[in-house]
Amino acid sequence: MMKKLFVLFLLYPALSLAINTQYYGYPAGTEQPNVDIYSYPSSFPFGSSEEIISYGNPIPALSSNRGGLARFFMKPSGVSQNDVIVNPNCKNCTHTHWFWGNKEVITNARKDPTKLLENCVSTNVGGSANCSAYWAPSMIDISDGSVQPYGDLTAYYKVAPKTLDWAEANGRQVEAPPLGLRFVAGQASNSSPYTTNQALNGTIPRMVFGCNDANGVNIASQLPYIPACPQGGQINIFIKSPHCWDGVNLDSADHFNHMAMTLSDDSCPSTHPILVSTPESYGFKVQVTKPEGTLNWMLASDNYVKAGYNGGRSGHIDWVNGWKPEIHQAFTDHCINGRRDSSNALCDGRRLNSAP
Repeated sequence: MMKKLFVLFLLYPALSLAINTQYYGYPAGTEQPNVDIYSYPSSFPFGSSEEIISYGNPIPALSSNRGGLARFFMKPSGVSQNDVIVNPNCKNCTHTHWFWGNKEVITNARKDPTKLLENCVSTNVGGSANCSAYWAPSMIDISDGSVQPYGDLTAYYKVAPKTLDWAEANGRQVEAPPLGLRFVAGQASNSSPYTTNQALNGTIPRMVFGCNDANGVNIASQLPYIPACPQGGQINIFIKSPHCWDGVNLDSADHFNHMAMTLSDDSCPSTHPILVSTPESYGFKVQVTKPEGTLNWMLASDNYVKAGYNGGRSGHIDWVNGWKPEIHQAFTDHCINGRRDSSNALCDGRRLNSAP
């Protein structure tokens, strides 16, 4: 019994805030035992090692003053304490994450991010056509340390009209990025408050949160913290990410500086002139299952004292490009540069279907 209590103390120091400043996660780079005390599955049964593509009619182009958007849906793939970007080669060395997409990165901390197409089983729409990996810090109820249930992820591969105009005026187009390009959007170490405007329009993206009640009625939106949300409702999470690249590096020391957000005029900065079809933003939902709602919720990466509804400041999302190059190039050309609006489609008559 004492051994179990000791393990709980290590995993959830939120129970003793005055003693330990690493509240909800492990210190980075520290090998930890994989103690499974979660009531949530470490892996989900769905996923495919095959391309799942059907054929239909091409999507018509929008007017020339519109942007391009290819949105894709991803099923959850599992929960893990691995992170092949921030803590490569170190098993269970980070806070708990929710994962979508490539299933190998959940269990294999030593997976080479440039080789996601190898041995790929994917929960992304299209199966192994998209072996990319997406992950974010899980939501923890600090009253009992439980990981909360999470839903599908929508990734918006989107470029704004003015950004496309800027690219075309300079003789450029949006490019499909190389395999293994990766970044962390947001800042896992952040503990300072921020505004909604800073989250959505700043040089470093931040998470914003909303709430729908049990009847689906929106009662909060785009807040810079996890709001009060009742049992039966859902928290809606949204974060933006960059698509201006330096054209050289697949990663950087802070996992962000090789990328940049667009400037106030929607152009890319001169230091990051290559416009690439990375996700521009992400959205996903978390079900609220307890009578007290979100009263005790914080992100697994939140590393500060909880005071009321102030969780979520460390929100971030990780992405590694694992698209098959021909598929990535197709939706880049036909959906984004072609100024079309699509869901799970390549805009050339091909559609990606959900993994079983």
